[in-house]
Order: sequence, then C-alpha cells, then structure tokens
Amino acid sequence: MVDLKSAVHDLQGALEGFDASMLTGEQCATLLGDLARIRKACGAVEAAVAARAASCGAHHRAGFAGAPDWLAAVSGSTAHDARVALETVADVEHRPETRDALFAGRVSMAQAREITRTEAIAPGNERELLDLATRSGLHRVRAVARELRAAAIPPDELYERQRESRSFFHWRDELGMVCIKGRLMPEVGVPLIKRVEAGAGRARRETRSVEPFEALAADAFEVIVAGGGRRRSRSPDLVLVSDVAAWLRGHGHAGEVAKIVGGGPIPVSVIEALSENAFYKVVLHDGTQVLTVAHYGRSLPAHVRTALELGFPPAFDGAVCSEEGCDRRHDLEWDHDDPYSNGGPTNVGNLKARCGPDHQAKTARDRAAGRLGGRSP
Repeated sequence: MVDLKSAVHDLQGALEGFDASMLTGEQCATLLGDLARIRKACGAVEAAVAARAASCGAHHRAGFAGAPDWLAAVSGSTAHDARVALETVADVEHRPETRDALFAGRVSMAQAREITRTEAIAPGNERELLDLATRSGLHRVRAVARELRAAAIPPDELYERQRESRSFFHWRDELGMVCIKGRLMPEVGVPLIKRVEAGAGRARRETRSVEPFEALAADAFEVIVAGGGRRRSRSPDLVLVSDVAAWLRGHGHAGEVAKIVGGGPIPVSVIEALSENAFYKVVLHDGTQVLTVAHYGRSLPAHVRTALELGFPPAFDGAVCSEEGCDRRHDLEWDHDDPYSNGGPTNVGNLKARCGPDHQAKTARDRAAGRLGGRSP
C-alpha cells in the first residue's frame, strides 16, 4: 500500500506541467496506450477504495448521506456514474477474470459493467466478452452484450418488457433547443431511425455537405415530422428475419432466430402481423449463410444486398463497419475487400461494410499495394 501511495504521488508530479509538444507523434501514440490502461486501472482502484472507506463510515464523517454522492463529489463525476462504479467493483469480485482485467487496465469500468450484467442473465459469455473488450470500444461490447442478454429472455417475455418500458420525454436546454429522449418499440423505432439515417446520408451525397452527420440527421427528422421524407427506395423500412420452422409452426423454439434486424428478438406472431405491411421485408432462413451467390458486375443485385444488410447468421445483427475497433452502423458503404479492379467478385464473401473514413483509408492501402490496377478478365 505504501508503494502504491508513493507511485500515485510520483505520477501526479510527472503529470503536473506536462507538455505534449515536447514529444514526437510516435512517443505520444505509445504514451496514449499506457495512459489509457492507467486511467482504467485507476478508476477501478478509486471505486474500490471508496467502497472500502464508505464501509467504515468515511462518507458520513465527510458529511454525505450516501457513498455515491461522496465519490461523485471527490471524483467530479455524477452520482449515477459513481453508483455504477461502486456496483461494478462489487460485482467483479464474483468474476475473477473480469476483475483481473479491470484492475490491470485491460478493460474499462463501463465494459466490465456490461460483462457482469450479461453474466448475471446469460452465464458463460465472460471470456468472449473480455476478448472483445480488449479489441474493441465500448459500443461494440455493449451491442454484443445486449444481444446476448436479449437472447436469454423468452421473446414473448422480452416483448412485454419492451411494451412496459415505452417512454417519451422532452425538455429545453440552455440554448432553447428542444431535446427529446424516448424508448420506442423496435417495430416503431427501427424504421424511424432507418429513415432518419437514410435522409441524412442522401443529403450528404446530394449537397456534398460537410456538416456533422448528427446535424443532417436532425434535418431529416424534421422533414419526417413535417410529413415528408418518403422516397422510393430499394431498402425496406424494416427487415424481419424468421427461422423457417418457427414461421411454419407459428412460434419459436430455443435456438431459432426470429428478430427485427437492428432491433433484437421478437415473437413470430408479431413478425406475422408486421409482415402484412408493404414497406417491410420478411426473410426466412434455415441458419445457413449464403456464400455461393456471385456476379461480376460492380452493382449489387437485390439478393446480395439483402444478405449483406442482414449481417451474419445466427445473430443477424445488421451491417456494421468491418474495420477492427470501429462500430459505426450509419453512413456505411459496401466495399470490395478484394478490389473490383483487381478481379474481386461482387458476392457476399467479398463485400464488407465500411464507414466513409475507413473506406477511404482502405482504398489508399489498396492503391499503395498496387491492387487498383487493370481488371482481370
């Protein structure tokens, strides 16, 4: 303990007066990884010592009724974040692998929280999520953990929980902007988000706007609320996926996927009701991925586009940027992994979703490697 206290003081002294301009770009890149690990480990230790001190009544002596309020005041965070941190360090004591990774700085407090929450509902996924957390950001870990938790709840029960959790809030911020926050049923929220993102992407292409995507999305949402924004599109508002056996039976069994792409599991009966809408697309599957469909034009046939937008079975989570560490799901472009000009086919196996910046970076790598030459016959 004496060594830790001394090390903390030494680190604090080294950070005071730090000037990044005195280092090279390469030195800063290396230091960034080291500091990120220290920050994550320090967050865990901070919460652990706060929990221990609070158990001895230190927060009462400091004038606070609860430990979260005390930790929030000391750390400069919110009471909610402090409460989550205290709960997480308590939960990881029952998950030794996650605890070791957290205190070693390999995963963040938020990532550890997702892992412990998932293990409580869907045991047996700790190691998989830890591996993912060391390679990806919080968004990807949260998405996978959410899918695992949802899959562990019977679809009918999950659907009822969703209905009970519907909400809509609005308020005004300091600029007078109207802010909204809500929880919508998947069959309502997914089409809405898809139309907003499609409108924002269309605006960027047509106007070559350099505004942030979220600003263009706000404009698209405004158009939709005003009753506009509907255009003919090759993509449906909602893609519903069901195992063939479950569809024929009218209800699903364990291991049979029935879901809204981008919205999670859903009862087969709801899919049947929604499939009557002409703007929806229903895809029946038997768990086998289509890899043999190929054609050698640059444009995407409808069946190839559908397979790509579904994502990979058995999860069918929808398209996400394929670059490691990137988890964008909007404004994606379909890129030939083996470039079209290098002889790469237009099939499911050779097409990867990439966001604009990653697509440009990959094209630059292909050009430098000489893969953008003449097309093979």
